[in-house]
Amino acid sequence: AVVSTQSTGTGADIPRNCLPTASDTGIPEKTVEEINSNLALGTGTCQKRTVYTPIQRAQIGRYAAEHGISSAVRHFKEQLSKLETSTVGRMKNMYLKKLEETPVEEITALGSKRGRPKVLPDEIDKQLTNWILSLRRAGGTVDRHIIYSVLQGLISGKPQHAHLLLFKPSNGWCSYLYQKLNLKRRRATTSRPPISRAAYDEHQLRYLGKITTAVVEYDIPNELIITIDQTPSRYMVVNKTTMAEKNSKRVAVSNAEDKRAITITLYVTLSGEMLPFHMIYQGKTERSLPDRTLLPSSFVLSQNPKHWSNTEVTLKLLNEVVSPFLEDTKRKLGLPENQKSLIIWDDFRAHSTDDVLARASELNCEIAEVPKNHTHLLAPLDLTVNKSLETFEARKFSEYYSKSIANRKMPK
Repeated sequence: AVVSTQSTGTGADIPRNCLPTASDTGIPEKTVEEINSNLALGTGTCQKRTVYTPIQRAQIGRYAAEHGISSAVRHFKEQLSKLETSTVGRMKNMYLKKLEETPVEEITALGSKRGRPKVLPDEIDKQLTNWILSLRRAGGTVDRHIIYSVLQGLISGKPQHAHLLLFKPSNGWCSYLYQKLNLKRRRATTSRPPISRAAYDEHQLRYLGKITTAVVEYDIPNELIITIDQTPSRYMVVNKTTMAEKNSKRVAVSNAEDKRAITITLYVTLSGEMLPFHMIYQGKTERSLPDRTLLPSSFVLSQNPKHWSNTEVTLKLLNEVVSPFLEDTKRKLGLPENQKSLIIWDDFRAHSTDDVLARASELNCEIAEVPKNHTHLLAPLDLTVNKSLETFEARKFSEYYSKSIANRKMPK
């Protein structure tokens, strides 16, 4: 049998002109010279680790189990001069464990598993791996929430693995899993145009300048500064970030462009007060709307064929949400009816029609529009509240996903 050695040291051949001097380090010149001599000559200590073949491990482990550890060391000493008692002890334990797990007449080879033990049993680990790879082949997204949901589904109904219900994948553990599967965190391919730094700075300056001018000129209190944003609540919760093979040029995500959703309009004041939601469903008549008893009574519901905001829907949100709120808030603050307020919302057609601008003027509202293609950078709710809503949806989707996986057959 051949015994090989692997280097675990750090010796290296480094040119003299690349090494630091005493003036660079503040260390005495004599000490620096000794260090640099060792580095330049490659004389740093380099310990050798003896590597035994699987057949050798099995032979040593069997002999130690039958005759004892000390006898095994003496027996193999001539052939393996560096064999130590602790090494033989580990091989003996490996041999006995494998003999217990695999009852065969003779064990001819023992593998060497280095590193931390697995958190998951082999059965669960294999099923999780197959599920993730199958999901990616189908274009599905893979992230920590999905992995947690899959694990809960795999473990559910299996009493022998009930202790794993408390296991929550950490970022470090997920990174290990992705590395094992040769996956890397990537964003789904998108058609959003890139924004140069100069364009961003220019739009930001104009946008914030308009807000500042309105607030200072009309002395608008925080309670009357309202930011309005519409965000889709998708029927299919699809994360734009997933795991994909390293160096892949295109990252396809199934249903990434699925537009089926409910449009939720969020209203939040600068003072932190949230107004009732305005929800837009897809449909032509009110029969498309859900049972009102399932939602808070203050919610405003609308419907149209594309569940998108239009002039009619925008007028409804101004009349049924914004107008009552402004009237009530001005009365509480003791402000006159003609006190100006400020609305911050996206720049798109339904917000800039003549009817909408006329109604906003009647309500004494100044308008500040978030620049086009900059909502993800400058829209207040995109940077704050929307994230909380998405997290809530992701958590509820995880619960649903776990139950679905627990009730279906796992991929082989």
